[in-house]
Amino acid sequence: MVVRVSVRPSGIVHWLARAVAPAIRDSLIAALSLWLALELRFDLDVPPPFSDRWYWLVPLTAGLLVLVGAVRGIYRTVPEFAGIVELIRLGEAVAAASIGSLLAAKYALPDSHVVPLSVPPIAAMIMF
Repeated sequence: MVVRVSVRPSGIVHWLARAVAPAIRDSLIAALSLWLALELRFDLDVPPPFSDRWYWLVPLTAGLLVLVGAVRGIYRTVPEFAGIVELIRLGEAVAAASIGSLLAAKYALPDSHVVPLSVPPIAAMIMF
């Protein structure tokens, strides 16, 4: 006689796997895309004023990406079955994160930019 044991994740484990893990993944993607965009903008030699100030854009960009993505429902779909509607929703989240970081880069410091204004659009292309 063979006894099969089925292990089903509990409610909190299932919620963490379905909701929190993709949000953390998207936050990491946003951070890496900002870093890569800055490196590409300066041909891998970022000058000191920009290399020291770009870190605070990461939580803003990641937060906007996750917030708009959650509101638009990109974390409710199964990635294997994504269609054009999910692609548009993802584009909306990336665009909101890019516009938010562009505005923050432009207006956060009164005397100069946080990063060059070309970095957020480059990061958006990498994110998408």
